[in-house]
Amino acid sequence: MGSSANLRCLSLAGALLALAGCGGATEQQAQMRLECELNGRSYVVSHPWACLREGGRVVETPSAPSAWISEAVKVGWQGRGEIKSGRAHYNRFGASGELRLDLPEAGDLCEGTYSLAYGHDADWSATCESGQKIEARVFLNEGGISISAVGKDGEGRTFGFFPQPGEG
Repeated sequence: MGSSANLRCLSLAGALLALAGCGGATEQQAQMRLECELNGRSYVVSHPWACLREGGRVVETPSAPSAWISEAVKVGWQGRGEIKSGRAHYNRFGASGELRLDLPEAGDLCEGTYSLAYGHDADWSATCESGQKIEARVFLNEGGISISAVGKDGEGRTFGFFPQPGEG
């Protein structure tokens, strides 16, 4: 095949891709990130083929922060019996997000970022207004319906929270 025949084939292929919607990034595509879910882990991919070849599942996630989700939670914190409940506020940005835990009974607020480690599980590092630090594994159910966490504070005391049914 001559070079002009190759050029015609490339032009035809480009036209077919454009007709199929593959010609370039649309505004919607530019606002989404691709994540590969494989063997219980999620990671950001630039192209879906590698993920699919390995048997993974490609999921589109917003590339901009999602709206904040707020949920009432029961809290257990070793050595801090005054804290029984709180409110978790969280959002997601691709494979990471932010989580604030409001603890009105103690007049404290703990906040920090999280990053997805395995599927819908994330590692959360937070600092509280009281100066306390928290390292926890956060469990985000599919679709962000509910959230729970388990971990330790900066003094090695156990910490955790889970959804409080019936509370808005």
